Amino acid sequence: MIAQLGLFGHTNREIAQIFGISEATLARRIREDHAEAAKSGRESVLTALKKAREVADAEVTQALFRRATGFRLGKMYFPPDTTAAIFWLKNRQPERWRDVHRTEVSGEVKAPPLLNIVIEGEPPKK
Repeated sequence: MIAQLGLFGHTNREIAQIFGISEATLARRIREDHAEAAKSGRESVLTALKKAREVADAEVTQALFRRATGFRLGKMYFPPDTTAAIFWLKNRQPERWRDVHRTEVSGEVKAPPLLNIVIEGEPPKK
């Protein structure tokens, strides 16, 4: 059941909440199961959860790619979605497509002198 929850995109925190346990307890039980599974030769819950999440991620990746590039479903054509394309590119090629570009500047920086402003009246309280 834990693997199925992972397949639907649930985080460890959400899975723990569904079972009514803390995230730490879930992590401990998964570790214990993993050790027992290694001894018995069966697949552990941890391994099943990782595989399920990989499947879910792959499906979302395919769906995002189809939205970014356009696709046909039966007789209907769905044109490329600019937002999906931007999201894809920013995540796949962040060096080229991020919003913020960093430029390094070297050399001496001359700043104007600081001004002291005096307000007439009572002296500042310390």
